Amino acid sequence: MVEAAFSSLAYGPAALTVDGYLIGLGLPARPVPLGELREIVLEKNTTLDVRDAVWAHLVGRARADEMWVTACLGMALPGLKAAAGRLTAAHPREVGDDITAEMVTAFIRHLREVDVTKPNICSHLVFRARKQAGRERARHLNAAGHLPLDPVEATTPADHD
Repeated sequence: MVEAAFSSLAYGPAALTVDGYLIGLGLPARPVPLGELREIVLEKNTTLDVRDAVWAHLVGRARADEMWVTACLGMALPGLKAAAGRLTAAHPREVGDDITAEMVTAFIRHLREVDVTKPNICSHLVFRARKQAGRERARHLNAAGHLPLDPVEATTPADHD
């Protein structure tokens, strides 16, 4: 559902755009559609400075306009999918859906409070969403009488404070 919502915002003649000129740092100096922006951000040779500038801009927009929350979810979807896949792989679909829903909810909640002056904005958002979803996974496992197989770390790494 998130990918479909993102696609409707990211592609076509009415696509949401980010002004690459305003962000600078090597982005095209023109309106950049979200789909193209996600490709740029995901390229291996894109620097952390560029990624963080883009994410700081996106988070600012999301705090002012709900449509940009969906844009942020779509931009982070590759990382969110990978994290959700690791957490839900061994669970029935209903449990996996609950864990994934918790991850999306936590990501959206954290958009409001993430410090955009610190590095690794997107990684931080995905980490916090995974951590919260891991708690949901542990709750399901405990309710079923099982111990978590891959507990989410109790402490937060220094770059994810």
